Amino acid sequence: MADTGLDDSFDALADEELWMQTAAVGGAYMGSAVAQGALDGMLPVDVPNEAYGVGVAAVGYAYGGSFNRQLATGGALYTLDAFAQRVGVKESINQAAANAGGS
Repeated sequence: MADTGLDDSFDALADEELWMQTAAVGGAYMGSAVAQGALDGMLPVDVPNEAYGVGVAAVGYAYGGSFNRQLATGGALYTLDAFAQRVGVKESINQAAANAGGS
């Protein structure tokens, strides 16, 4: 039987390091949302939502130790998500998906 690489894929999913890195990315993404919820409206200036992700990415990269890249990635992902919402890309995708499912 030929090896299709599927065995390697399942081995990767069983690797706890993968899940620790994924948790770091997800934690930084969620941390950006928590920072926005905690600080939004309390600051003397109106801070764009993207700034919270940039802040978490910068702090995560500077102080994240062996997970600094994953923490920066989570913050950057939040920044990208906030920007997609700001310019309407996310809404357009959701609308297209809703229209495709309804036909």
